[in-house]
Amino acid sequence: MELKNCEECGKLFMSAGALRCPECLDREEAIFSRIRDYVWEHPGVTVDDVVRELGVKPEKVLAYLREGRLAIKGLTCQRCGAPINMGRICQRCAKELEQNVNRTIKGHKAKMHTASMRREKK
Repeated sequence: MELKNCEECGKLFMSAGALRCPECLDREEAIFSRIRDYVWEHPGVTVDDVVRELGVKPEKVLAYLREGRLAIKGLTCQRCGAPINMGRICQRCAKELEQNVNRTIKGHKAKMHTASMRREKK
């Protein structure tokens, strides 16, 4: 454990890796619980509805959505703009990105193999 300053309120606290003090974490969890309960009780609610009804910052709601802690209408894929309910990107973009990464890895492995073969011939 080490002594840290809370990134939210600046107060010193003993941390086992957390960036915020226990009080700020509790306050954050209470805000999340209010939002989660409201969304649960009002199916089909939008981000704007939550902000208006609960008086929370839109950034808070969007952060919970991006983290995958909430599912709500009004969120869009950060890559293509398609509507999504949670996370940062839609399923189609996630699949495309995965395929691109796999192609890149495969190409890199092929280059490494070719370079290895050249070294062996010398």
